[in-house]
Amino acid sequence: MPFVLAIHSPDGVLRDVTLKDGETSIGRDPSSQLVLEGRGVSRRHAKFVVTGDQLTIVDLGSTYGTRVNDVPTMRRELSPGDRLTVGMHQLEIKLATVGSSFDISELAERGSPPYFSEDVTQDPQFAELGQTPAVGEDDEDNRKTLQLDRSAINFVLDNPDEQGQAVKVLSKRQSDLMQAVQRLEATTGNLEEFKTPTAELQQAADYQALLLMYKVSAELAAATDLDSFLAPTADLVMEAVSANTVVVLLLDGDELVPRVIRHRGALHPGEVPVSRGILDLVLAEGETVVSNDVGHDERIQTGHSLTLYNIRSVVAAPLMVRGEVKGVLYLNRSGPIPFSSADGDLVAALGSLMASGIEQSRLKEDYASETLRRRALERFHPPEVVDRIFRTGGQVGMLEEHQATALVCDISGFHALTERLGPREIAQILHEYYETIYEKVFDNGGSLVKLHDGWALALFGAPESSDRDAVWAVEAGLALCTEFSSLKMLWPEANTLSLCCALDSGSVVAGLVGSVDRHEYVALGSPIVTTAAVAAQTNETALIVTERTWAELPQMRYRVKEVDLLPDQRIYQLTEA
Repeated sequence: MPFVLAIHSPDGVLRDVTLKDGETSIGRDPSSQLVLEGRGVSRRHAKFVVTGDQLTIVDLGSTYGTRVNDVPTMRRELSPGDRLTVGMHQLEIKLATVGSSFDISELAERGSPPYFSEDVTQDPQFAELGQTPAVGEDDEDNRKTLQLDRSAINFVLDNPDEQGQAVKVLSKRQSDLMQAVQRLEATTGNLEEFKTPTAELQQAADYQALLLMYKVSAELAAATDLDSFLAPTADLVMEAVSANTVVVLLLDGDELVPRVIRHRGALHPGEVPVSRGILDLVLAEGETVVSNDVGHDERIQTGHSLTLYNIRSVVAAPLMVRGEVKGVLYLNRSGPIPFSSADGDLVAALGSLMASGIEQSRLKEDYASETLRRRALERFHPPEVVDRIFRTGGQVGMLEEHQATALVCDISGFHALTERLGPREIAQILHEYYETIYEKVFDNGGSLVKLHDGWALALFGAPESSDRDAVWAVEAGLALCTEFSSLKMLWPEANTLSLCCALDSGSVVAGLVGSVDRHEYVALGSPIVTTAAVAAQTNETALIVTERTWAELPQMRYRVKEVDLLPDQRIYQLTEA
């Protein structure tokens, strides 16, 4: 009897997974067959065991346990309709129906995804350069095969000659160029059919234009940033069209700023050899402007620059990104040879490639910025919180007020220990302690604000809050106290150490501050001051909560005793019931 597990995740995602015969492990660890993330899920949390018509859940010693129909369990047989709680995930057992679920074993069984057409070669033995499968007698002599290798999709032109020479494998860019050349040859025809010099010149010009576009495309593909693309492109364009001047200008706000200047002749520092009237016309019309008599062109306001640089012919194209002008590609000539309409089309096409470079550069900068921001956030927040922030477009870069629970952990006796042990031993102790802090805080959805010499501050409820933040903070604190007691038995001369975890709830201001390259997460508010004071006065391993935090907890679940630590405030030591 196939069972289906209906998973209701805290982010609202619903999915069904088929459980087959045998074991299916669940947990946060990537090696788990079913990976669940978020608060309350251990790395190796539990496993489902299917034997014939029987389904059993087995808890693998998870930190926060597994509940079946709200009852904690270590091992239990399940039936359709049973509901399990694993962290913040709700799981429901159902019977499988045809087409109702996704089998997690399918990926391993079915291999490559079945979305390739019949003329796609997937056999890796044919993925090397210059090798293709044998062609049968019934195969067509001329065909084009899309061939897949490990790194890229290649186009294979399979046209064996009479001697059966090996097929040449071309990259996509090379194949596109070859096809363009073939189209050019088909358009211009055999030279024997065209005896006029004009036809030969036109063919040569078309070839040079095509070659230039190919070279510029290659520069775009190889460029690591915008300047490394625009500068060599300007050099190529200047030589290819015999221009006196090539200038690439990009909009910065409402102003055009020169990014690349190429000019045949000397220029003074800061001198930009362009006509402002022509630039204004391109910006206004958003189209390529070609003029071979700029001095008498009614569209262009004649200015000092036209006379100064002896400009006679000009072509300027807008650099368009998603329908908006982002810059201008400007060329001029001072000699008698005018720009042709074909030159205008070529410059317009080059402008499109440059615009692609601008967009590519912007995307790279956005990606780099997002990567830096993600890394900064991952220092302080659990991965699932960071994912939700980016998925929903949320902002945590500003200081904002939150209702949260602060957790301060302070090791008593740590400074005395540093005087007895060497730096390497102290570093090892801190490494294991901080690793535990990260794990317990992130497992419960908290944000880690600061670590310093055995002192730690975490927040539960910032940047995301729920009505159970105080509960998750308590669970993290209890787990830390338990783990610390085990760790200190392994540390040298650590029997005098103790860990106080203090909690208080209330209003805090928290967020990222600092430069783009270096962020720090800061938090301010009375709960942080209170918890720090409480932790400093406690010399035993214990979890201490204030009256405000105690009021937010399910009080039947815990035992408390009042302790006298702060004047005018009721403070409790908390343990599990």
